[in-house]
Amino acid sequence: MKPADTVLVYQSELDYLSRCILDYPHIETGGQLFGYWTSAGVPVVLYAIGPGDNANHQTTFFNQDLNYLEKVGGVLVHEFGLQHIGEWHSHHQLGLAHPSGHDASTIYDNMLKHRLRWFLLCIGNCTNTTSTINAFNFIENTPRYQESQWEVLPMESPFRKVVDRRLKQVLRHPYTKVSALVGMKYKSTMVHGVKQHYPEGYWLNEKSNNKVLKQMLDFVQAQYEDFVCSVSLDKNKLVHILAKEENESTVVDILFPIGFPKQSPLITFEADGFCASGLGWHSIDGAIMPSFVEYYNAHRL
Repeated sequence: MKPADTVLVYQSELDYLSRCILDYPHIETGGQLFGYWTSAGVPVVLYAIGPGDNANHQTTFFNQDLNYLEKVGGVLVHEFGLQHIGEWHSHHQLGLAHPSGHDASTIYDNMLKHRLRWFLLCIGNCTNTTSTINAFNFIENTPRYQESQWEVLPMESPFRKVVDRRLKQVLRHPYTKVSALVGMKYKSTMVHGVKQHYPEGYWLNEKSNNKVLKQMLDFVQAQYEDFVCSVSLDKNKLVHILAKEENESTVVDILFPIGFPKQSPLITFEADGFCASGLGWHSIDGAIMPSFVEYYNAHRL
């Protein structure tokens, strides 16, 4: 059996890793990955953490703050039912975009020690302004690994906000506020009888639009700082941006229909029963984001 050549991950967790890496552009940093394994040995990343306050950052190695890992990991495993599926660290600007020999041997030894069947290691690299993250899957009884592609769910992990609230007094989040991912090895959208996340012809089948969706989510979050904003898929596999109060009551629901961006998004302001359904939607030089911002501001109550 070979290691899987795919890693399933939520966009929010890739963005989180990017921000952590950019906090330390000249020394190593790192953290842990939590989620689960499919029956085929594909890792699913649901929640990522970065370094604790007492982590050891050096030019060519990183050691996590073990007390921090025990506190956070204990809650993730025992309260949320997640598994510790892997680790990540950066090689910053060393020019090494894969595990070092020491990395591979350390993981192999730890897998033997703890009788692990699979393990995921992610290596980050960066410039002063951008970052990239490569994924490597390990399997039991061999130090060899499989370089893997990212299959991204372009939305926030369902665990991100709830865990952040639960561990508000413990977690240490990156200082860098905006992710900057380049050179990522994404798995192409699958078609012709193989799993697709979206309907044929949907705007998010074009990978570059995932970044646009993230920009729109960030914009909406900025309008509702006290609410929880997230991306969800409905039963038709169409994307919604939702702004919710802490009691999970929906305040704003923004649906991107099958014809978007030629067709306008459908914005529903739940409390007032008001729906923006197309009036005033027009393209601004063919760019989605400025069109969305203008349309949203024109209809916001």
